[in-house]
Amino acid sequence: MDLVRIITDTPGLRDRLASIRQDPLQEMPVIFAKIKLLWQCNLSCVFCERPAPCEPMSHEAFSRILGDLIGHGVRKIHFSGGEIFLHPDILAIIDTACSSGVQVNFTSNGTLITKEIAKAVTGIGVHSVSLSLDSSKPALHDRLRGRKGAYKLTVRALEHLARYRKKNPRLRVNTVVTRENCDDLDDMHALLAAMNRDIIWKLIPVDSQDRKMRLTEDQVTELADRSRGWDLLENRHIFSRYDSDKNISRGNYAGNYYRHYPCFMPWMHLFIDPGGFAYPCCMTRGKIPSVGNLINEPLSDLLKGSRMRDIRMSMSGANTFEVCGRCDDFILENKSIYDLIKSV
Repeated sequence: MDLVRIITDTPGLRDRLASIRQDPLQEMPVIFAKIKLLWQCNLSCVFCERPAPCEPMSHEAFSRILGDLIGHGVRKIHFSGGEIFLHPDILAIIDTACSSGVQVNFTSNGTLITKEIAKAVTGIGVHSVSLSLDSSKPALHDRLRGRKGAYKLTVRALEHLARYRKKNPRLRVNTVVTRENCDDLDDMHALLAAMNRDIIWKLIPVDSQDRKMRLTEDQVTELADRSRGWDLLENRHIFSRYDSDKNISRGNYAGNYYRHYPCFMPWMHLFIDPGGFAYPCCMTRGKIPSVGNLINEPLSDLLKGSRMRDIRMSMSGANTFEVCGRCDDFILENKSIYDLIKSV
């Protein structure tokens, strides 16, 4: 999704974004949303802290939420879990989303994607598929993911998807970078390049309070140099000395960015959990009260409600949440929007 083009092509939107400091409560479209369909997972990743399992979001509830989002301008839906292929209606949900005309992406650990599922996904019209692979070494990946044989199943899913895709879906591999697998990243890049040159590689710095899992300062410095040679890499900025190596080694992946520049996500994005509770983004889930429940309330009420009002008022004045400093998700998007509107 070309966010800058959408903003440019939507009448008045660039001007409204440029004036959020003066008028933070003006109406904005929700351009993209991340939907957690369920918390359940078939793996036990060492770095994952999932909430207690609850009932998955039903197909009916999703359809209502989707209609509401489309009515407020949504262009992209991203599904994740848990593991989305544990959902009994996952293919029907994906089909409903694709049939609506929005861009549909999803993230999976890949272990449940069979040949038949890969054929179905590529035929439905999914735009992008992200699979999780943390090492070129099967034993290390399996240990990090908490299940023997996970590596083999995920690689097989990548092969199935690469075989049946045409132009889409785009294939992305997410690698959670920890102190333990950092030295394997050169081999990871070589593995993906040999598998399919169309694969996009995304590095996700581990979000953990455990210092033993996070990179050391020396590893951050070294990784910034090594990453220059990885042509499949999508998000080079995270480990490219965008901020201090000390900040990154402490898990503060946004560093000081949001002390100087705005985050536009509370005006353009929603994170929705399996119970329908909505937040400005995934980092704020569990850290602040939700802005409301989309299964029980219209989206228009949530966007105009007191919780969203307070969030937008606070964020427009650069009063971010503590967790914002750990966020690596939206820096590129926020910077591209800021560069677009600063000339207005």
